[in-house]
Amino acid sequence: MVHGLTLPSLIRLLGLPGRDPHAETLAEAQAQNTASLAAERRLAELLADERNALPSPLADRLRTVLEQRRNAVWERLGAVNEVTGESADDTYRRLAREMIEAERAVFVDLRDARRIDEEMLRSLLRRLDLEEAALYREGPRRTEPEPWPLRGRLPCPCPCPYSCPCPDRR
Repeated sequence: MVHGLTLPSLIRLLGLPGRDPHAETLAEAQAQNTASLAAERRLAELLADERNALPSPLADRLRTVLEQRRNAVWERLGAVNEVTGESADDTYRRLAREMIEAERAVFVDLRDARRIDEEMLRSLLRRLDLEEAALYREGPRRTEPEPWPLRGRLPCPCPCPYSCPCPDRR
């Protein structure tokens, strides 16, 4: 028996039930909801202490983060866009990636026009990279990396397949 290669065939032969993505997402949504409610209670406790005083907009931002995290999983269970076949969550991630790509292109153009220096470019791109990584982490698993949208515009001395400021370069 070749380890790993015959297991899927064995599962099918035995007639074992496969994974139920809908049930897994529902369980994840319920767990996230429970955790978010606990985090909201903890935030209320922390904000009641005067040492943790925050301006109202910042406290609201913390609450919004929890709400967005809680809603993101439930949205994957929602209706599918009839035109694209995407869930609202998938469409959100796709649009957010497009926005990040637009910002990234502007930052490179600003650097090319010498309105910002390399250090600032790296700092700005790092922030975008972190936002983009969060989008990929929450989304469907990819089998191949997405090509760098600015290939050829930034030199990359590392052995990665992109011409980018990749993690290997930092």
